Order: sequence, then C-alpha cells, then structure tokens
Amino acid sequence: MAFVICKRHGGHPAPLLCPHLRRAVLEGLPLPEVFYVEAWYLGSPAWSHHLCPDCARELGVTESRTIWKDDESLDRLMGKSDAAPVCPRCFDEARAVV
Repeated sequence: MAFVICKRHGGHPAPLLCPHLRRAVLEGLPLPEVFYVEAWYLGSPAWSHHLCPDCARELGVTESRTIWKDDESLDRLMGKSDAAPVCPRCFDEARAVV
C-alpha cells in the first residue's frame, strides 16, 4: 500500500486513484461516481484502485464495488499503471461533498 504525507492531514496509508479522480480530489472538484476494483492473487486481495466512470468502462467494470478473483485479474488491474496515491482523508472529504 502506498503512503502519502498530506499538508493538511499528515501521513497516511493511501488508496490508489485513477488520474481523473486524483486530479478532482487535488483540485477540489466534484467527484463523479467512484468505482472500486480489487484484484486477488492466490486466494487473497493483492491490489486495488478507485476508478472514475471512464476508466471503469475501459476495464469493463460495471459495478461500483468489483472484486476479481480470476487468474488474470491482477495483471488486468495492474496494467492500469497510471493510478496514483492520494490522502485518504482528502478523498473522504471529496466524496462527502454533494
């Protein structure tokens, strides 16, 4: 898991977001629908990302919480290499804005 040091909230383990969600969080923009995708490897969670609708559609994700447990899931999700960490508290604050 990534770790970030936020100027407002200090250091935290950080979720990975697609570049569109990350940009929205950092710029204080409204967030679109957020999709969460988790890939398993050898029977355990191995990697996860939060995705905007466009990135979710690109990966074939249709449900807001998706768990992939097939043999190709980790490669498929990690192939989306442009995910980046963001402060989890900033992310929570952005998601709370209606």
